[in-house]
Amino acid sequence: MKFFVTTPIYYVNDVPHLGHAYTTIASDIVARFNRFLNKNVFFLTGTDEHGLKIQKAALEKNYESPKKFVDELALRFKYLWDKYYISYDRFIRTTDEDHINLVKSVFLKCYKNGDIYKGVYKGYYCVSCEEFKSESEIKDNDYKCPIHNKPCEYLEEETYFFALSKYEKKLLKWYELNPNFILPSSRRNEIISFVKQGLKDLSVSRPSARVKWGIKVPFDKSQTIYVWFDALFNYMTAGLKKGFWPPNLHMVGKDILRFHAVYWPAFLMSLYKYDIEKKLKSFNFTEKEIKNWDEIQDKKKEKILKEILDVYLPQKVFGHGWWTVEGKKMSKTLKNVIDPEELLEKFGPSSVRYFLFAHVPFGQDGDFSYKAFVERYNADLANDLGNLFNRSINMAFKYFEGKVPSLDEDQKKILKVYLNKVRDMSLKDIEKLYKKVYEEKIFENSDLDIL
Repeated sequence: MKFFVTTPIYYVNDVPHLGHAYTTIASDIVARFNRFLNKNVFFLTGTDEHGLKIQKAALEKNYESPKKFVDELALRFKYLWDKYYISYDRFIRTTDEDHINLVKSVFLKCYKNGDIYKGVYKGYYCVSCEEFKSESEIKDNDYKCPIHNKPCEYLEEETYFFALSKYEKKLLKWYELNPNFILPSSRRNEIISFVKQGLKDLSVSRPSARVKWGIKVPFDKSQTIYVWFDALFNYMTAGLKKGFWPPNLHMVGKDILRFHAVYWPAFLMSLYKYDIEKKLKSFNFTEKEIKNWDEIQDKKKEKILKEILDVYLPQKVFGHGWWTVEGKKMSKTLKNVIDPEELLEKFGPSSVRYFLFAHVPFGQDGDFSYKAFVERYNADLANDLGNLFNRSINMAFKYFEGKVPSLDEDQKKILKVYLNKVRDMSLKDIEKLYKKVYEEKIFENSDLDIL
């Protein structure tokens, strides 16, 4: 059985921070556990290297070119993940040639499928988010981005649009057919509420005169493909190449959940529009049902529809919480950004991995402090685990002269059988626990620390 798990690809306008490490380690835990289940796992991570923010950062830091800038930072990410024992199967970069070629081809296909058209965008843009903001989002904050608290720039420019509004009902149908597509359920409710408010068509290109650093629209070199359209298709570039599709799990921070739970499945519905319609036709769906499959209510047909969509769309997106530092948001201005490389040097990779997932129920927001880290480290690792090792080693020296006795072939076979039985029993217990956690939504209860 195959299992495809991804981190988001990280925007390389700066060095890695604690949030990057948290998402990546979480994905690594999932990948390792599924390998333990004897699944054929493909674990993808990487870096997002195009866009205006990177173009500006490279210029401000006096780099010869944006490419040299992203090359340097991509190495920082890769170095850090290797130090943290991240067992990724591919580290993808959006500057990779196979990715650039795929993005051009899917943009062209969505255009030919009638879902990308040229128009004029008028509105406010946050460079840090690489996203246009509605006036209602920023009006009460003095027209500043609610995430970065930086002034948004008013723009009026010609761009290509993706007809996102066409997929509003289809997305809601997808969420209905797949209640576990968005986790935790609190985030699912937020996304459904957002979609029900009405989706506007999404600008998916920028004028090349303003955004030079990126993939050009294949049929119009005066436009650069929007960085999020570019970035999301990294999963397809790597997955299809290795024979893994669709992704079983996208692990993301809650701040980019909308891109993965709304825009991404809509892009895929557009890309595979005629493939989906062809399969529906093969099951004798009517022409009306094929064109308006979001209106289907028949339970048998809904089951068929879900099975067809499951071939093309990701199975799950998990939007985890943020980390604060002693109750405050991490910020360069406050000089409280936690450097995962510094943590690595002070405490070692295993200790950091343990703390991040023992300290906070997974999915919720967490607060970091060195005091809490040291207390957890001393109590759980130095005392509990340390005492266990110390007693075990003392007994080994007391009764076996500190030597592990060698085994003959028959003993090895017996031990292997025993270990396999223990493994199977453990997996059954884990499966029962998982079912309980899932059914009772324990991970959404802030009063219970299940990790």
